[in-house]
Formats: sequence, structure tokens, C-alpha cells
Amino acid sequence: MALASVIGVGTTHYGALQSTFAELVIEAAKQALDDAGLGPDDIDAFYLGNYAGDSFIDQNHLAAYAASVIGLKGVPSSRLEGACASGSLALRQGILAI
Repeated sequence: MALASVIGVGTTHYGALQSTFAELVIEAAKQALDDAGLGPDDIDAFYLGNYAGDSFIDQNHLAAYAASVIGLKGVPSSRLEGACASGSLALRQGILAI
């Protein structure tokens, strides 16, 4: 198995938020890409871990939507759902893709 490293991170504030889903995605993605010294054109695949997003923001295709708002054109995107482990599943899938 190839070695994998986390080279950039980004996050948004926790708690009651006034921002839209798209604004939150853009904020976190910009931070992560800047931290890694990368741009959207450097991304080959996109994995999003999310639980019940369709219940809260009326959007069933969160990975494709998030990829679109951060400028990932023609990049395969997948949403992984596993309750509280959704983020870990997305990270694992990214590692396995390397």
C-alpha cells in the first residue's frame, strides 16, 4: 500500500451558523488548499463524509455540489455516509485511492 499524508487542513466554526452550506464548503476548502499549497486543478478525486445532509439542507448530491462550488471541474466526487464515522470513511476512501 502506498503511503498517504494529510498535507492541508481547513475547518469552519462550530455552533450556530449563519452561513450557507456552500459558504462553509468554500471556507474550509480554501483553507485546506492554501495550507497544502494546492489549487482546485491539483485535485484528482473528491470524497465527502456526511451524515443526513439531505435532511438538513435539502440537497441529496452533496459531494457533487460541494465539488462544484469549490471549482473541481470534471473531478469524480463521492459522498460516504456512516453515521458518526462518515468523515473517517471519506478519509479512508481517499487513502485507498492513492
